Amino acid sequence: MEQRDNKDYYSTYKMYVLSGKVMENDPHVSKVLPFLNYFILKLGADCGASLTTFCEDACVNLISAGREMRFRTKLAIPGAAHPCHCTAAGKLFLSCLSEAELEQWLSRNALLPYTKYSLTDVDALKKELEKTRAQGYATMYAELTDNLAVISIPVHEKDGQIDLAVNFSIVTNRFSEINNPEFVQSVRDVLKKYNVF
Repeated sequence: MEQRDNKDYYSTYKMYVLSGKVMENDPHVSKVLPFLNYFILKLGADCGASLTTFCEDACVNLISAGREMRFRTKLAIPGAAHPCHCTAAGKLFLSCLSEAELEQWLSRNALLPYTKYSLTDVDALKKELEKTRAQGYATMYAELTDNLAVISIPVHEKDGQIDLAVNFSIVTNRFSEINNPEFVQSVRDVLKKYNVF
């Protein structure tokens, strides 16, 4: 993982190799694909699961699935790294940080705008992280790319930190279909019923 002068992250060849090895060896991957495909067929939305080790301050996409993958650009590629402040999974992982850890993260990362909806104000980001903690999932509405909205639901924890999240992406005008407590609970119910994680 490397970072350009403009603070954009990009994956090096080593990161793509590492993500491939993780996908081959992670027992969650074989379990998560049928689950993702179930919700893809149900919603017609693009789905992906993100696994992160908070690698060099970025959120790293581990696996993607989708019937239409209308957003299959650099966003959905396994191993693709995205800035945490304008992704749902990134905000989910940031919401787990202590106040001191968050301040350290903020000192290392500029809140650069990717769209007109990107959170570029520290106080606005902190307010969003409080909301994420309260509701138990994170959202992104056209903050990384126009016309894309995402919900990120935590599905696995290690040592008290979320390390795996399932993300559902959809066009912004359909966001209410996934950004509601009923949808989040239906995801959790399916995960529990089929012992996915």
